[in-house]
Amino acid sequence: MIETRNKAILLVEDEALIAMSEIGQLKNAGYRPVWAVSGERALEIVRSNQEPVDLVLMDINLGGGMDGTEAAREILAANDVPVVFLSSHLEEEIVRKTEEITNYGYVVKNSSFTVLDASIKMAFKLFDAHCSIRSQKMEIEAAYEQMQVANEELLHTQEDLIEHARALDESERTFRSLFEKGPIGTAYHRMVYDDAGRPVDYVILDANKSYEDMTGVAVTRGQRITELFPGIQDDPFDWIGRYAEVAKTGNEMRFQQYFRFTGRWYDIVVYRNKPDHFVTSFFDITERKRAEDALKQSEEKFREMVWDMQVGVLLQGPSAEILLSNPKALEYLGLSEDQLLGVTSFDPSWNVIHEDGAPYPGDTHPVPVAIATREPVRNRVLGVYRPKSRDRVWLSVDAVPQLREDGSVRQVVCTFIDISERKRAEERVENLLRDKELVLKEVHHRIKNNMQGIGSLLQIQADAQADGAAKDALGEAVGRVSSLAVLYDKLYRAETVGSASLKEYLPSLATEIARTYPSRKRIALETRVDDIPLDAKTLSPIGLIVNELMTNAIKHAFAGRPGGRIVVSAVDRGGRVRLVVEDDGIGLPEKGAASGPGGFGMQLVEALVEQIAGTLSVERDGGTRFAIEFDA
Repeated sequence: MIETRNKAILLVEDEALIAMSEIGQLKNAGYRPVWAVSGERALEIVRSNQEPVDLVLMDINLGGGMDGTEAAREILAANDVPVVFLSSHLEEEIVRKTEEITNYGYVVKNSSFTVLDASIKMAFKLFDAHCSIRSQKMEIEAAYEQMQVANEELLHTQEDLIEHARALDESERTFRSLFEKGPIGTAYHRMVYDDAGRPVDYVILDANKSYEDMTGVAVTRGQRITELFPGIQDDPFDWIGRYAEVAKTGNEMRFQQYFRFTGRWYDIVVYRNKPDHFVTSFFDITERKRAEDALKQSEEKFREMVWDMQVGVLLQGPSAEILLSNPKALEYLGLSEDQLLGVTSFDPSWNVIHEDGAPYPGDTHPVPVAIATREPVRNRVLGVYRPKSRDRVWLSVDAVPQLREDGSVRQVVCTFIDISERKRAEERVENLLRDKELVLKEVHHRIKNNMQGIGSLLQIQADAQADGAAKDALGEAVGRVSSLAVLYDKLYRAETVGSASLKEYLPSLATEIARTYPSRKRIALETRVDDIPLDAKTLSPIGLIVNELMTNAIKHAFAGRPGGRIVVSAVDRGGRVRLVVEDDGIGLPEKGAASGPGGFGMQLVEALVEQIAGTLSVERDGGTRFAIEFDA
């Protein structure tokens, strides 16, 4: 648990009264608030470092001078500190501006201090987790750099051996040009399937000169691989099937393989750029393969290099028995060399598990799989039990088989790094994210309950009124609150932040309005609404418009009649929305078309239509039809 008491919080707020209130609440919660009345002043405080700041509470609208988002960006450029935005703005454009800046929360003003305090604590937790992950990343990068240095040493040794190998008759300059600086062959392909959907071929859409140089063939765009290399479809390596798997799943594939059609070895990377299309990049490693035998003859040099590597290294025989280990491997596994030598990957004492806790059978360990398939196995994550410390270490393991000329496995080089700290950091972040989700759900629940409470209080007050006009006014207020409550509920449940579909919103709203104004008359409600996504800034006035028009129809349209029908519809006409609320009642008088019964309601409708830059028309033909048009 992170200690937050006595943490220094820089409050950036241009309203003095609001700042005084928030400072008092922060002090009561055990924080040390520091107030800055503007973004410029906040930047001075951070840069001077006279008062070290642990967290910044940033208002967005700071009056004159730089706004909150600009101030936050300048502060983050000067100091690594968590920023939480505290604002009354909910507009999508403003919220999006904050998302472009590293921040740890967005709290709406007038939320309870409990919500603000929870958000501050959550920001401290997330910032601490972020710092921890960054530290782990730096350690991993340092280890990776050490691996690169070791790999470079290995390459230099390999070059020395190649110079002395009888099998190599090329000069050092030729080898360096081919092995280190040689261009990479690249080709772009499209997979071809038969009528049953099985991959049977692929087309070469484009290829560079290095591709032709390394394969020894001239490529014509649009040519099929079965035309270029007849018989490739029957090759035991199943080139077409392997490439089809990449084109289908999008999973990158890296392997080294002998290509019998050219008599050469290649190191190949295959990846998909779009469905059924893939790219092959490769370079010729034939000379390196020939040099491997010479390299294997120098076991002592290999041992010296392995001994100083900052990754665990095991050399295992064709039965997966351990032949050699370096100090880092002993450290990671918590065993001595005597305890390790001769033990196989099948030994049950390893007690290996998958990341999800399921048992990891010995025959599926990386080394046995590499022996069985004669192919490298990379980036396998497994948890190994350490008897001495009675804990479990998490390792990322690679296993690379080394083959004899006859294709049998000579030995397997198994390398691994300890990723236990990284996994613990990932688990901490996941827990923090779950906690944040719970806090947000609680906030949404409280807001919804508060809106329901407001509607209930207004309804109780309306029921208690003897005066009909007062009762009607309060009833209309209940309808408007219900409209906003339905909008809030739909926005909260929407997959897109700050927007919802009219199809999800209007039918629910119309039903809620009909329920809010019970009538003895038999009124049928019908809704026909297209799936039209709109932002909250547009949905809110639309909800109030529909509320006013439906309320007016329920109360006045069916005077002297046993019932009738109200229809609410919305259609999208190429980006222009037509919203219609109509009834088959007695209709409005000519004079009432502009103001209508309860003139304030129509004035409100006209103002809201103007707010969304729409147009309003009224038709009185066998009832009343209000049609509003606006841009989606």
